[in-house]
Amino acid sequence: MSEEKDKIKEFIEPGSEIIGGVAGSAIGLLSAGLAGAIVGGAAGPIITRIFRRTCLDLYQRVTGYREKVRGGATAAYALVNISERIKNGESVRDDNFFDSETRRSSADEILEGVIIKSRNDHEEKKAKFYANIFTTSAFDKRFTPESINHALVIAQRLTYRQLCLLHLFSEPQPIQLRNQDYCGVGQNVGWETVPILAEIMDLYSASLLRCLEPGASTGRALIGMSDIYPAWMRRTSVGNRLHHLMQLQTLQKDDLINIAKSLL
Repeated sequence: MSEEKDKIKEFIEPGSEIIGGVAGSAIGLLSAGLAGAIVGGAAGPIITRIFRRTCLDLYQRVTGYREKVRGGATAAYALVNISERIKNGESVRDDNFFDSETRRSSADEILEGVIIKSRNDHEEKKAKFYANIFTTSAFDKRFTPESINHALVIAQRLTYRQLCLLHLFSEPQPIQLRNQDYCGVGQNVGWETVPILAEIMDLYSASLLRCLEPGASTGRALIGMSDIYPAWMRRTSVGNRLHHLMQLQTLQKDDLINIAKSLL
């Protein structure tokens, strides 16, 4: 057991570079043993067991230090958030998501996928939001394993800035954006605005965003970047689901402001 604790600590501890003391809290939860590590009746030992065996398994497969930083941070952040939500009175999903009596559970597979996707993503600011996918899934049974896996594929494909854009295009928008398109602007578009517009087009092409004029029931077609109307951009239902899974409302406000400056 002492050897297992050492391996878990070695896997998670590097994550402190991203999430600070949260990594230590997670190590404490997992080192406390299966019984009572997380408050919440039967759910505590089950969740703790899933995290322990996933961390031990991935410990054997993670070699690079930065991979350990990202993977450890994601596992720790998810575990501590789940623990806090249970302590605050929330109940984990009551379907077969955590059922592992006869087979590997969906929770095992999703947690492994979340950590691996984060581990392989060089944008370390995304680590917390990969973790949020598992945390949200643990409490919201509307998300099936199939839809969660699809969300993971999308999340890995998006840049951190695109995650910020998904939140900037909430309704109402948290920061007021440009209230006209870019037709006729030509070379006067800002240096950093151009790649941001390209990222918006990617989100539009992936059916995560639409351009909806106030009062209209159907979206405006975007043929090119010059058609983008920042103040009219809104998430689609697919975009809303990803936003909820990743809890993008918790993004750093400074990051949102810096991106919004290029869309004024």
